[in-house]
Amino acid sequence: PTGVNADNGAVAENAVRADKTVTMALLKTGLLLYPGREYCGDIELADIGMPAKMVEECGSKKYRLTDDIVRELLPLRKADAHKGDAGRAVICAGSPGFTGAAALSSYAAVKAGAGLVALYTPLSSRDVLAGKLTEVMVHGLLERMPGILGGGATGDVVKNANAADVLAIGPGLGTSESTQQVVRDILLQVQVPVVIDADALTALQGHTEILTQMQAAKVLTPHPGEMARLIGKEISEINADRINIAAKYAQEWNAVLVLKGAPTVIACPDGTVYVNSTGSSALATGGSGDVLTGIIAGLAAQEITLQEAAVCGVYLHGKAADISGIDIGLAAGELAQFLPEARCEVLKGN
Repeated sequence: PTGVNADNGAVAENAVRADKTVTMALLKTGLLLYPGREYCGDIELADIGMPAKMVEECGSKKYRLTDDIVRELLPLRKADAHKGDAGRAVICAGSPGFTGAAALSSYAAVKAGAGLVALYTPLSSRDVLAGKLTEVMVHGLLERMPGILGGGATGDVVKNANAADVLAIGPGLGTSESTQQVVRDILLQVQVPVVIDADALTALQGHTEILTQMQAAKVLTPHPGEMARLIGKEISEINADRINIAAKYAQEWNAVLVLKGAPTVIACPDGTVYVNSTGSSALATGGSGDVLTGIIAGLAAQEITLQEAAVCGVYLHGKAADISGIDIGLAAGELAQFLPEARCEVLKGN
């Protein structure tokens, strides 16, 4: 629509609010990014006969996520598989008052298909979380004081994570200096793929050099506020240039970067960027990000790469919300219940 920037979705004064937008040959990123998306109405992609070879040679690495893309990446399970074949995920999360984040991420890893999920949490949170989680093995970590991890926790997490397939760290873990130092030490020592979220992202503020020093593959899952703090910008600057910022730092940090929001952008170290097409404002509720962390970890445990797990996880997270049929009032704890159905729909091509 006239007045909508085709690259970044910025909107000029008096921009046209269309009921329907017809775009030629390929989608423009500005049609998918807010606030421009609100001005587009229904979007139709028109084939004007552009040769496929020309499209292939244009060199673009930007993709809109669809069922077809995700279907090719999702892990399949053999008929005779047992729980060990389905992968082992370790989650390091939770603290007194924030046990919900740990429970949400751990349970989401189970619903995403991980065969075995173990949660490592401060000792003072263990009993509460053991009561919340039936299918997850819950272990207590050494503390300096209730809810604050001590250095001895580092070795425990690293040892058990390295014996698993993936580590997710951060949801509800706490932001004391002692806990943040433990997080940084874990990240430098872990060797399996790691999903870094929430309080683990806070631990990296002022210490992003750790990301290039790490031995392990990693995916970061910041919301715009966390991303702004990591790189010293304003939230408005992040939202105004979501794709380019995500792409820049994915390459700079050699990490998969999941920049959450509407829409979520997944940027990869090789320059590839995916713009998600699922989900709605129903996901604007506390804990939905913790569920996403668990989904990505659960998928990464199943013999696909961390990049593939991030792409599939973001898409299924949004699709689960869509399948719920709930516009307002979808609790994060309900979201994981719709994951198996979302996965089945993608695989069946529905």
